Amino acid sequence: DSNGDVRLSNRITINRRNAIQEATYTAASFGILTPFLGVIPGAASAAVAPTDSRNQYILLNNNGNKISIPRVGFGLYKTDPAITQRSVELALVAGVRHFDVATFYKNSAQVGLALRNTTLVANDGRVLQLQRKDYVVSHKVSNEEQRSSSPSSSKGKGDIRKSIKKQMELLQCDGYLDICSIHSPLTDKARRLNTYETLLEMQKDGLIGAVGVCNYGVGALDEIITAGLPPPAINQIELSPFNQHKDIAAWAQKYGMTLSCASWSKLSKATGPVDGWNAVGKIAEQKKMTKAQVLVRWSLQKGYVCLPRTTAANEQERAAIIGNSYDGCSDASFVLNKTEMALLDSLDVQ
Repeated sequence: DSNGDVRLSNRITINRRNAIQEATYTAASFGILTPFLGVIPGAASAAVAPTDSRNQYILLNNNGNKISIPRVGFGLYKTDPAITQRSVELALVAGVRHFDVATFYKNSAQVGLALRNTTLVANDGRVLQLQRKDYVVSHKVSNEEQRSSSPSSSKGKGDIRKSIKKQMELLQCDGYLDICSIHSPLTDKARRLNTYETLLEMQKDGLIGAVGVCNYGVGALDEIITAGLPPPAINQIELSPFNQHKDIAAWAQKYGMTLSCASWSKLSKATGPVDGWNAVGKIAEQKKMTKAQVLVRWSLQKGYVCLPRTTAANEQERAAIIGNSYDGCSDASFVLNKTEMALLDSLDVQ
């Protein structure tokens, strides 16, 4: 809208709780939420009671720090900068409070504009008036930023710090990232460990809440432990019924690491083995869900964080922003039963 207000189409109806009240990350709310999370971070077999709004969050453990984040976020991978601000604004109105960004995505400035928009209006007419504590920003350091950093330990750390702080400015996140991760292990051992140590130091300085990695297999994860460093709080990888990475899931359970389904984990695009995708479609049809919602539900009931993505180019995509949110997938009728979960778990092709 030209005046900056965002109202979702009246034709899109969905039962949602008051996401504004649920999306507060104060110490007091931790005391309420923590006993009811019902999930061990990274436990691949953990099932939660997703219709209980208190299970909307998960605790991340890293280097003695514990922070609570929404278990369903919004991924900005491949989101055109021209439509990024609108997409994030619609997600905010839909109750999304966790945004996954990266230097590689090249849309951080537009995300920052949306998060700082003070004119967002909810469906009931309320101005959202979000504060920084009301949402989570998860950022990823690119391979290019790592490769361009000095191989020297001290100078390289300074280079990484500088690149992260530049992204903080674009994101307008008050100089603080709730999560900061290494985007990929595809550099070299020296730079991987140097970057990881830099993130831990920035965490100690109060600039980062939790330190994570992305696309890390067991070998790269073991490298961190062998170096005497604490395990990552979170590892964002491709996770779906078709790619379950059971070896990484076992590692995560052993070390208390949370797993996150990347935005390209079949959460937002109908790709995958034909037979397997047909099985997902059958469950979706029976439960009057979309296929993406089935995959979000699977992720939630496995104890994972998940990051569906879509844009705001048309009404169908705008509806998907709502439908794939936590509130959009939390209807009691959407809970997958044991038979449905077992069927989805049987689709792993690895």
